[in-house]
Amino acid sequence: MAQVTMGGIASSKSESSRHLSEMRTESKPSSVTPWKPRPVLGPQNTLVLLIDFSDVRFRSSLGQVRTLVDTVDQWFRKSSYGKMFINYTIYEDALTLPSAMSSYGAPPAGNERGDDGAAGQTYISDALDLVMSHTDVNLENYKHIVLMHAGGDEAVSGNPNDIWSHCDCVGPIADENPSQEASWVITDDSGRITHAFWGISTFSEDEHWAVFAHEYTHSLGVSDLYIYGTDGYSAGPGVGFWSNMATGAFLDPPADIDGWNKYILGWIEATIVDSSQGEYTIYTLDSAQEPKALLVKISGNEDEYYFLHARRKAGADVALPSEGVIVFKINRLREMSLAGEELALLYDANPDTPTECSNYSGQGRELCEPLDAPYNEKGKQYQFSFYDLSANLVLNDDGCWDESTRIGFRVQPSADDAFRVTLGASPEEVGTTGACVAPATATSTSQTTIQITTPTCIIATAAFGSAMAPEVANMRYVRDKLIGSTRAGRTLVDVFNMFYYSWSPTVARAIAPSSALRTIFRVLLLPLVWTVHAAGISFATVLWLTGNADLASIAAFFLAAVISFASYVVVPTLAAIKLVVRLRTRRVISLSPEARSRDGLSLPVVESHCSD
Repeated sequence: MAQVTMGGIASSKSESSRHLSEMRTESKPSSVTPWKPRPVLGPQNTLVLLIDFSDVRFRSSLGQVRTLVDTVDQWFRKSSYGKMFINYTIYEDALTLPSAMSSYGAPPAGNERGDDGAAGQTYISDALDLVMSHTDVNLENYKHIVLMHAGGDEAVSGNPNDIWSHCDCVGPIADENPSQEASWVITDDSGRITHAFWGISTFSEDEHWAVFAHEYTHSLGVSDLYIYGTDGYSAGPGVGFWSNMATGAFLDPPADIDGWNKYILGWIEATIVDSSQGEYTIYTLDSAQEPKALLVKISGNEDEYYFLHARRKAGADVALPSEGVIVFKINRLREMSLAGEELALLYDANPDTPTECSNYSGQGRELCEPLDAPYNEKGKQYQFSFYDLSANLVLNDDGCWDESTRIGFRVQPSADDAFRVTLGASPEEVGTTGACVAPATATSTSQTTIQITTPTCIIATAAFGSAMAPEVANMRYVRDKLIGSTRAGRTLVDVFNMFYYSWSPTVARAIAPSSALRTIFRVLLLPLVWTVHAAGISFATVLWLTGNADLASIAAFFLAAVISFASYVVVPTLAAIKLVVRLRTRRVISLSPEARSRDGLSLPVVESHCSD
């Protein structure tokens, strides 16, 4: 008799001969620290379960679910440079849990947010109990379980009764010592562990695929790089937009996993440096060349090191705020980041800018300040817009000196996808006395003027009811994967996004609660849906004829712009003019003979020859 056990004790919840519960990990030491590379390679066998509740039903079609999972799989294939992929199975029948969603998602007594720990365990155990008691699925075939549930995600909706997307995950260390490390295991009658899961993650069907990607990355064995609060939930952006394991998951398209986590996952090579002197070349994360990082040891300190990796606005990183070398100071003994005790401390090359950051407070300011964090050639300029956050960025520092460690850095671009990094043991060797500075942590993290929601084509998502609706998914695909796949196209898309996101969230918020407005906007968006299809065909055609991807991007963008302008500006304007003319003509026709003669002048009878 197989059992899924918690701390070796079988749950009494099962309705069959198989049981489910969780290994207690809170009081156990974790061997994940000190952090070291644990390569995650090849197929990752994953079971995707669709979850209903007694009061909330799953709405997405199987086609939408497959599209979402396949999108995430393709993202990981690209992010890992083909070194891993999700070998997934979707159990096609939704599993209805015995309780209401709020019984699993409500916060613990006295808390205003988050999920009660015991209720979270019950949520997972109820789901897997149903798998074991009502299906022929063999859970031992899978290392990763994904629960895609009906209803919202509290992190986005703000509803405390929704389930906060999360991952009960440990990654490959589950196999190293299952009885001590694994959160969830399967045991036989004797209590012997026969299978250990790397992770069980959950997210809402209403969310963008980036949330799935973020949570699934935990199942591979890496940590968040945002700041945790005392309640165990996010309290600050940490490394911000510079990682999908922080706020980068909310960019559109979502940012790539940062270089340090890729190093831990065994996906990139890092040059390990014992000396504080020398010159080295590193390549951007999107490049096909290696090495992509520099790990600089700190003399006399075995627990900390510098980790340098380069980013540019290309590939998965096209939506990043700026470009250059990102410097983390890693404490390999910390499992996560707390305020003042960061696992990965981001150094900010330009700590006094952007000046627009003074417009924000709390987490909003913390999110703004590292927009220009990269070290790069002085004078590089960028514009960045993200919902209510907007800033003009000028990079003014190409290096820094850390007096506490007696190590300095200086970076210079050496190619489109490469930077030369000079290390020095004195300020003179790196040509700067500027201090290596981390962004300041706000004294209050409870407020922000920036409203962050999941990235998507916002109005279309509100109208069609899901970010994974075929119409919305195709819009994103054409915009980001076709038009935005080149530098020229990305520039055009960035300009469009700055305009679009300046007003679309307000419209979307008005549409979403009203079924009537959603229906109206679905009709209004039909020309745009057809336009996007035409733009996609245009991109493929021009690329086939010319072999020039930049030209294909530009042609597709301007075709979409011209058709959209004609559909939503020219045609309505001409229709309005025609309507006004017809109304005025009919008014003249309707004048009585008496009204036609004023001050001795007679108005001629006008016959209308207008036709419909």
